Amino acid sequence: MSRLHELLRGFAGRVNAQASLRTTLAGWTPDFFIEARDTGDIFQVRCARGQVEDVLRTTADPGDEALLLRGDAAVLERIFTGMLSPLGAYTDGQLEVYGNPKDQIKLDVIALVVWGA
Repeated sequence: MSRLHELLRGFAGRVNAQASLRTTLAGWTPDFFIEARDTGDIFQVRCARGQVEDVLRTTADPGDEALLLRGDAAVLERIFTGMLSPLGAYTDGQLEVYGNPKDQIKLDVIALVVWGA
């Protein structure tokens, strides 16, 4: 398991530990992917029943309709450890975010609750 995969699984645990997010995430089942553009690693984040159910390494193409976060592995690692603000990374061009605006708002809420970012 790669370092990024471990960090994403740890992040999923932190999300699931936040009771306040269960209501926010209830019924949210996006096609959600995280891609490390420099290594080619792609992870699928499965959300259901108000929590993150799993983070899986995949070779699947996220497709145009997916919620996708893309950045270099080091940037993603810093984001998912809370060392780098996702908004700051996005503003600086280090993080690309694609997908439905409603899904992007859910990600903003998650970041605010988990990191206060």
